[in-house]
Amino acid sequence: MLAGSLPFHCQSCALSDPSKDQFMGALSKILKSLVPQSLRAKAKGWIRVQVQSALREERHRGKTDWRKHSQVCIGRHTYGIVHESIPLMESRNWKLEVGSFCSIAPAVRFVFGKHHQIEGPTTFPVREYVRNHWDKDSWEHESIRVGHDVWIASNSLILSGVTIGHGAVIGAGSVVVRDIPPFAVAAGVPARVLRWRMPAEQQAKMLEIAWWAWPDEKILANEDLLYGDLDAFIAAHWPPAKTEPPASSVSP
Repeated sequence: MLAGSLPFHCQSCALSDPSKDQFMGALSKILKSLVPQSLRAKAKGWIRVQVQSALREERHRGKTDWRKHSQVCIGRHTYGIVHESIPLMESRNWKLEVGSFCSIAPAVRFVFGKHHQIEGPTTFPVREYVRNHWDKDSWEHESIRVGHDVWIASNSLILSGVTIGHGAVIGAGSVVVRDIPPFAVAAGVPARVLRWRMPAEQQAKMLEIAWWAWPDEKILANEDLLYGDLDAFIAAHWPPAKTEPPASSVSP
């Protein structure tokens, strides 16, 4: 567990797709008024299948809003996560949690999946693709956790089981296979820590200040300080007030 990174709670995890829920609610009212009671269950079941099929097609075309996906938690103001960022996985054994104020560059991929075995006679999944026995729930998909104020540069791969701490920077083209501490600048294949954004004492203070948990009004009021000198920012907000309201979607 990385100091300052966890626990990591995202309220949006519990959200379902509101468009589908609203549609099915409206459909129930229509069926009650137009379809005999004896046929309603069959009609509703058939339409539900068609809606789910259409939603799957939408996901493949890249129109899914990941903020509505039950296995994806994205904090406020984070940008750059699109359909192509997360290869579609039918298994439920994975979760992506990304904090607030994260900058995700184009062509970043969050990769979930079981690694192919390399010790045996073959690396090919014969059982799934020859026998057509797809036991998706047995696949060991692990979570990926990204803290707040993280910048991941373009063409990077983030592998399952990884935690990236608050304020970290991932260089372009990196393959992240292990945890990256808060405020580290990491890059490479595999990614390793090259340097730190600030000394350890400042890191500790920034984690306690946790500006990403402030309401937007306070952030905008401190806009010039956020763009300015780090020492001046810390001096203005240290020690942090103990009455800060929690972030609206992800806690520090």
